[in-house]
Order: sequence, then structure tokens, then C-alpha cells
Amino acid sequence: MTNSKAKPQSHQSIRIIKKGNCPSISPNSDATLSYDVSYNDDSSSDTDDILFRVSGNTGGGYMNTTYWSLKEVLDILSSVDNEDHFKSTLFAPIFRGKSANSMGFAVAVMRQEKLLAPVPGKPFSSMKNLSETAYRKALQKLPKKSLPDTIAKAEVAKAKKKVVNAKKLSEYHAKKSKASTPKAKAAPAKATSAKSAPSKSKGRRKKAAVG
Repeated sequence: MTNSKAKPQSHQSIRIIKKGNCPSISPNSDATLSYDVSYNDDSSSDTDDILFRVSGNTGGGYMNTTYWSLKEVLDILSSVDNEDHFKSTLFAPIFRGKSANSMGFAVAVMRQEKLLAPVPGKPFSSMKNLSETAYRKALQKLPKKSLPDTIAKAEVAKAKKKVVNAKKLSEYHAKKSKASTPKAKAAPAKATSAKSAPSKSKGRRKKAAVG
């Protein structure tokens, strides 16, 4: 999920052409990042077709799984000389409004893809490495078939679980509401009036008088 200028990509138009793993750029972290390199079939730009995203993190930092494009990276690097050193904050425009970890994670991925190279003795600094032409040439050797999209599957599973939980919650509240509704009290039976009930003793006295 990239910057505000980036167009949203549909899962149908994206083919994951490579999955990889890389270490965090921090020397104090032993976290391993998983990432995807994808091709956007709907791209109208020559350089906006290659996409990157972080798909997993063994560490505890918040992970942003949205895509950023090769074009965004190249646009920023175009103002940097080959000998210049820079930190991950150089890519802040790509991840504006996203987690602060996103820039460092992106640099870790681009180092692993050889687009950037670490600066010896300066773990948080990088420099330009592979050119766009060299990088695209390396990608051409990869299979064209799309690899499994684990994030999309997780999103579908999460959506299904949300529907199931909502249904269970609705059934629970309906059952609770029904149980708390007071039952209508049965109307008490009318007592037979003592005056209207014939007296057996009175009836016996009248019969005796007639005899």
C-alpha cells in the first residue's frame, strides 16, 4: 500500500515473480524479513511495472505490507550521485503516512535485490548499486508464472473469520435477548362464588320439608 500518488493495484493484475528473505539493516536486530517482487500487468508506465513489498517479519516491529514501485525508487535515486551515502529516510516520500519501520524495511529489501549496497562500517547508510537495466536483466531470468500470494490468502481468511464471528455475536445477543424477556403470567382461575354454588345442605332441607 504505497504513497498517495500511487494507484491501487488489484490482486488480479499482479504476478509475484520472486519471493525472498533478508536481514534487517539494524546490527542490533536478528529479525528476518520476507518480501515479494511482483509485476503489475496493468501498469501504463515502463518503470512502474515492478513492485516490492514486505510480506513477513520475524521481529516485533510493525510491518507495512503495501507495495512500492521501482519507479518511485528510481525517481528518488535520480538526484543521488553514485558515490553518495544516504540513510533510509531518503525514501520517506514513498512511505508518507506509513509506519516508520517501512523505510528501513524497504532499504533491507533493496539491498538484498542489489539495487542498493551497504556502506562498510555504516550499517544504516547505503549507496546506489545495480542500474535499472542490470536489475531488469536479472529479473528476466525468473519464471513468468505467478507465485502464491500469502497476503491475499490471509486477507481472505481474515474476512471469512470476521463474518463468522459477527454471525456468532449476533446469535449470542439474540439468544440473550430472548432469555431476558419476561414470560407472560398465566391469568389466575376465577374462584367459584360461594353464593352461586348450590348448597347441598340447603337442598336436603327443602326435600325433607316437601315429604
